[in-house]
Amino acid sequence: MSPDRQPIFQIAYLPLEFAGKPKSEQESAGRELFEKHGEKPRLFKNGIGIAVPTADQVEGLVVPFVIFSLPNVCLKRQGS
Repeated sequence: MSPDRQPIFQIAYLPLEFAGKPKSEQESAGRELFEKHGEKPRLFKNGIGIAVPTADQVEGLVVPFVIFSLPNVCLKRQGS
């Protein structure tokens, strides 16, 4: 959530996952950022910009990874 009632220009950087959402959902979320601050109407609507990632920008950042599973090893103390 971007602060309201500040007479400065602010940029809200949206997360990379935003690029994978449908366009209608992106527009709805963007409109929400411009119009509201939490549950209240935003007073300084002209002081905010939104940086929206696109799918082609995100594609190069996704790095495949493999999760290795090691068997649980329980060490028992001798003589306990």
